[in-house]
Amino acid sequence: MSEANRRKKLHILLCSHNGGKYIYAQLKSFCDQKRQIDSVHIYDFGSKDNTRDEILRAIETLTAGTGPIFHLNYIAHAPGVTQSFFLALRDLVGKLNTCDLVFISDQDDVWMDIKTEVMVDVFEKSEKKGVPTLVHHDVLVVDECLNQIADSYYNKRQLALLLNNPSPLNKHFGLVIGHTMLLDYEAVKIIASLEYDERILMYDWYWGCIISEVGDIKFVNQKLSKYRQHDNNILGARSGSGTNSAGFIDFVKYTRAVANQLVLCCHTISRLSSKKINKRHTSFREYVFLVKNIRSIKILALRALVDLQTLLIMRRRKRRDIR
Repeated sequence: MSEANRRKKLHILLCSHNGGKYIYAQLKSFCDQKRQIDSVHIYDFGSKDNTRDEILRAIETLTAGTGPIFHLNYIAHAPGVTQSFFLALRDLVGKLNTCDLVFISDQDDVWMDIKTEVMVDVFEKSEKKGVPTLVHHDVLVVDECLNQIADSYYNKRQLALLLNNPSPLNKHFGLVIGHTMLLDYEAVKIIASLEYDERILMYDWYWGCIISEVGDIKFVNQKLSKYRQHDNNILGARSGSGTNSAGFIDFVKYTRAVANQLVLCCHTISRLSSKKINKRHTSFREYVFLVKNIRSIKILALRALVDLQTLLIMRRRKRRDIR
């Protein structure tokens, strides 16, 4: 069958680890979508709780022969969230057709029933043949009982960046939330070709950076899921710098890690482009990439200084109170 006649299938990639408390609600929201999902690919990495039982219960009670097809993959070890998504996507890519779309999912959120419908519509209206594409959206931030905490993940400045795209911060500083991503086959193929690296802070941050350079990113300014905050969240709803409660030393380490990830992104993008340009041009591209992002690195350094100043003021106040 030719690609022109092959129906676009919708897939979900979900990685789980000890997510039994919330995963049933997550899976139910898949089955409640107005635009039906074709396949749900679950990769469970070493769960020791009732996650796998809850997955089986969801399949038995929610699908009733009419919902999506579930594919279960059990992996004995748990390498961490970022490496888990790398491993899972690399396994999934060989099971896709070139016209398929892949939604990325966490184990503890809840999707609005219009999510797949809206996201696919945005993708199809902006689709460029052969261009790797990532579509993502805003969320409602909620507590573990789904009570609303914030009506957006982003502050006003971040939202303006996403809507107007004038700054490298949009591309390189973690504004893409993992579970909001929709990837086309070209984007999946590129990401699946990448090796996991310990310098990667979070998979969504890194993937967003890569696709923004070699493809296209679209932002949907709608809240299409409930982003659940609880004690076991890896990062949770970050508040800009992600360091409000951290000390200055921790933030310096974080800043260094961001810089290391930017350098890794630079080398990765150059490597992806090496088939089109020679080594001398590749080196120049790396230089240009770093220069483009030096403003972002300076912003991180300034934030570190502001954090230091804030900490010093707080300590002075504490000393006064003690006296």
